Amino acid sequence: MQNNRIWGMEDDNGQWVENEDHLGEIVVTYLQDLFTSPWKGDSSHILAGVEQIITSEMNQMSKETFKQDEITQAFKDIDLTKAFKYDGFLTLFYYKFWHVASYEVRRYRPSILNREDSIERIN
Repeated sequence: MQNNRIWGMEDDNGQWVENEDHLGEIVVTYLQDLFTSPWKGDSSHILAGVEQIITSEMNQMSKETFKQDEITQAFKDIDLTKAFKYDGFLTLFYYKFWHVASYEVRRYRPSILNREDSIERIN
């Protein structure tokens, strides 16, 4: 199997960049510019036709950090015969070997869910 790799690309100034950290910044900047409108006018007439479904309370809840007991309860609520997308293991596997896996899950899960860490670190 062949792995494709980007070795470098030009930044906005036309400079060739090969540093991986800078490549990531170039991609992020490009996508932000691509999906951000340069128009700075009044958009209230556009938004007037959009029904507001998310309440202020719902929005505030979505900004709160995940707590360990909430994560544990969510884990217990999952059907034991369901498989996780990333590794394909049934929930039953984690349930049976929780005494082995719980430390790592409890250590990393909140920081990943709260966007303080990346899943790539444990993947």
